[in-house]
Amino acid sequence: MLLHCIECAQRGQSCCRNVHIYLTRGDVDRIRQAHPVPDFYELAPLTPDYEDGGGDPTWNPAILDDTGRRRIMRQKENGRCFFLTDTGCSLPSDVRPLLCRIFPYDFREYGLCGISTSCPVADESHWLHILEASEMKQSNAQTWVSQLYQEIKAEQLDRPSRGAA
Repeated sequence: MLLHCIECAQRGQSCCRNVHIYLTRGDVDRIRQAHPVPDFYELAPLTPDYEDGGGDPTWNPAILDDTGRRRIMRQKENGRCFFLTDTGCSLPSDVRPLLCRIFPYDFREYGLCGISTSCPVADESHWLHILEASEMKQSNAQTWVSQLYQEIKAEQLDRPSRGAA
């Protein structure tokens, strides 16, 4: 794990705090198999700061259910992700939600488009080198973006059409 991420978690300034982490059905299944705990996710409406889908026009139509809610990781009372500890995420790397694996890269359906400005590493002029050296490779993130959109589109196809009788 990236040293910066561990430092952020220890300071309580983590990307895993006070953030709605969308979960695909695949994410839920992977987490349940590795960490069989109940109630680690909930259905929640969009928040005003997320109404534009992060700038991706395909995002919200794909993730919202027919009541306008989305599946997100439950947070503890202190706003921390359900699985966040003082030393980082308690989930194995290959089980973490796809959004968590992709972060801090910013993305759209077509692929990666930079680094999230909410990550402290974004302020570093050599952020790409830092991420690559920390095994947070662009190639992995791109693979996860593709997997993410495959999973949300498959789930979208399984839902009844909105407005259908």
